[in-house]
Amino acid sequence: FTRNAEMGCNCCKSSSRDDDQAQNDKEQEATEYTALNGKKNQKHSFVTVYSGRPSSDSSALSAPRISRSSTRLNTFLLKIGFIGDVAIVEKRCWMLRLLDGDNFDVLESTQSQSLQNNQMSQCNKHVQIDKQTTYCAHVQILNDMQSLSDNDTSNLNAILLCYDITSTASFEAMKQLLSTIHTKMQSVYLQSVMQIGIMGLVPSCDVSSDVTTQRAVDHFDVKQLCKQYADKLNIEFVGESNAKSSDNVLVVVENLIHRCIASQFTEL
Repeated sequence: FTRNAEMGCNCCKSSSRDDDQAQNDKEQEATEYTALNGKKNQKHSFVTVYSGRPSSDSSALSAPRISRSSTRLNTFLLKIGFIGDVAIVEKRCWMLRLLDGDNFDVLESTQSQSLQNNQMSQCNKHVQIDKQTTYCAHVQILNDMQSLSDNDTSNLNAILLCYDITSTASFEAMKQLLSTIHTKMQSVYLQSVMQIGIMGLVPSCDVSSDVTTQRAVDHFDVKQLCKQYADKLNIEFVGESNAKSSDNVLVVVENLIHRCIASQFTEL
């Protein structure tokens, strides 16, 4: 189930989703996304943008790519993998907040049961970075180690690697995932352009109080981890994000978009 930023959705509404899933998967494989106005069968197709790529590195041919819309002026697509040892309902809740912004239904969209029925696994968030340029950030939930084994990381422009701030086990699992990502990215060029954001996810589902008082992972430990990989990967601690309060949700994606732009090309 794919959500577009300007298309409506109710968490518990499941009719027609099975029918739409195959179509959505097909559209993603063709690097297309549904039109912003929501009209059926109307899509924007993309062509790959290569610019500023060093010719001396043959691995550049398989490096992350930002794509340009062939039908919409100054519109670009990039792909973000959303991964981490965090409950699937928390990831869906976070993506709903990303899409809905101030229209996020705090009561409905933070209920685990509603989110279990939701089946949301990916979404398209459109971000206007200046008066003329729009980016469609395609955010897709990956199933941890299996996803990293089965999918070529070069299909992604960025990886959003998250952990539950109330769980040391979640943080340790995230460290293992980071090690796996580093192992997979053997290309020096790939390491230099792939953007990795480490994000602490504040639990938002079925909570009635401030769970930050139950913090089990300190900022210092996360920053030290990023320092360990600073000379190997394009990695940054993007802070903690709270879907329920909306703190640091859209900002994280905007940050990844700007980092992807800066690392991959100097001019479109």
